[in-house]
Amino acid sequence: IKKEIRKEEKVERPIFSLFNNLSSILDGSPNIIKENGEVTFDDEGVVLEFKGKAFFKSGAADLLPEAKQIMATIAEEMNAPTYAKYFIDVEGHTDDVPIKTLRFPSNWELSASRASSVVRYFITLSLNPIRLKASGYSDTKPKLPNKDLTGNVLKENQAANRRVVIRLHP
Repeated sequence: IKKEIRKEEKVERPIFSLFNNLSSILDGSPNIIKENGEVTFDDEGVVLEFKGKAFFKSGAADLLPEAKQIMATIAEEMNAPTYAKYFIDVEGHTDDVPIKTLRFPSNWELSASRASSVVRYFITLSLNPIRLKASGYSDTKPKLPNKDLTGNVLKENQAANRRVVIRLHP
């Protein structure tokens, strides 16, 4: 009987390559983005998180030029054949300060509109719409508490809660 010897091959998983590539993209991005963004992992895949001020003016959902630059680079990476079967979920999050304008009667509309703006821009950059999802969470999933135990507003935490999260997963 002939036995085959298995050779152990080093296999690089696309998810780790994606993490490294996106980290490099963020490192080379405009300063406003670099200071206000991070790349991490979660149980589904790679997570890009950007503070709201890096992407939008206060109370608005139109992408800033710096945000468009970084989105173009991310879209180029996601259009690579290696990541063709990866999905891109975009989440909009707000703080707990109510908004009431004609365009955004509440934080629900603002957060959903911000996520939709990112998705819409990705579509203009030739990402397949079937891979994209936009979700608005308003202030229901804060990263940090908006207030301390005595009810005092924590402005720095509120700023951290105003964010766009982009989840990339197979």
